[in-house]
Amino acid sequence: MRLKFSVIVILGLFAVRVFSETLCLYVEENTNGKPGPFPPPTKEGIYYGLFDGDHIVFDTGDKNILRVNWKKPEFTEALNLSVEGGARYLVAVRVNTAEHKTPDKKTIINTAASFYLYDARYSKLIKKGNVEGDNRGKEGRINQKKLDFTLGEKIAAIINDSIKKYVDKL
Repeated sequence: MRLKFSVIVILGLFAVRVFSETLCLYVEENTNGKPGPFPPPTKEGIYYGLFDGDHIVFDTGDKNILRVNWKKPEFTEALNLSVEGGARYLVAVRVNTAEHKTPDKKTIINTAASFYLYDARYSKLIKKGNVEGDNRGKEGRINQKKLDFTLGEKIAAIINDSIKKYVDKL
């Protein structure tokens, strides 16, 4: 009985290791063209969703701005940092949030994020996309932190699904 339990525990640990991946997360988050807020709510939502997907995640730091060309896109520094840190994947995300007040003092928030998922070892783009959100009609209930956190969770769900599909093809 004790041997069966030990074997089940070892197989369980092996299964967790097989299905979890290591990811490096790079996020630039701006509000009205300026860095912020801190801590970045989109990054926190992504962390939450990726941890929920049983992944090991580390990031490049909140103040560590790497040379990234978002228009090209080109992520050499972030990819190198990912590999040096032992990550198999790089998730790069750029978030732009615009806030403005209406004449009746409501805060309207529009958020747009671009994301890229790379196999860092090969600098291979696996998935890219855009996710948007706003708080229209929910101005009193949804602030930027809640909206951007939810946006991060959506990105994480796409990343989790994309990694699973990518690994299944290997």
